[in-house]
Amino acid sequence: MALKNKIKYYWLTLLLTGLPALLLLWLRNMLVGNQIYNFLLWNLFLGIIPLVVISAVAYGQGKIGRVFFWFGMGLWLLFYPNAPYMITDLIHINSSSPIVVYDALLIFILAMLSTFAGFYSLSVALDLIQSRSGKNSKVFSWIVLLFSIFMSSLGIYLGRVLRLNSWDIFSKPIQTFVLIIDHLFPISKNPTTYSMIFLFSFLQILLLLWASAPLLQNFFVQDAQKS
Repeated sequence: MALKNKIKYYWLTLLLTGLPALLLLWLRNMLVGNQIYNFLLWNLFLGIIPLVVISAVAYGQGKIGRVFFWFGMGLWLLFYPNAPYMITDLIHINSSSPIVVYDALLIFILAMLSTFAGFYSLSVALDLIQSRSGKNSKVFSWIVLLFSIFMSSLGIYLGRVLRLNSWDIFSKPIQTFVLIIDHLFPISKNPTTYSMIFLFSFLQILLLLWASAPLLQNFFVQDAQKS
């Protein structure tokens, strides 16, 4: 019940903060007379999908078997990079626009909305994993946290630089796999790949620390209560 209440709180937070953000985009379109930033709506939609997936898994636990549970977790991880990916949409800021500051703040707000939707989904994912991991739940949760951040940073690189989508792994799996491997190995010949992975991983960790995101409580609150 506590987990479901947390999920409801997350969705309510996104709703209360998302509607004003969408209003800002609508006002921009009305005042400027163009809709060049409407593509952000699609990216925001993709950024919220991880929370949709993990919410479905959370509400279905107890009703689904182990195989479907881990399938859902894998699907969540596949779409999770779409959430922090929106940070890279800042490259679309047009410095020659007369409302460049407004545009920059608009993109930043929507990017943070998507990013924190991803963080919320990560929080729920860790709760679900802890509930199934037994004695080693805390260690396993740290591994999942770091692995998720690493994989999402790789996903950001694949999406922004290689222009791959989450569904390419289903529509053209062989070509996608070969392309990814070519940009990962050998490591010495792919410094750009690993530089971006490191920078975006570092950025996500910083955002989590600065915002005191709820998922960090998964690692510290229980120990504090025991002591």
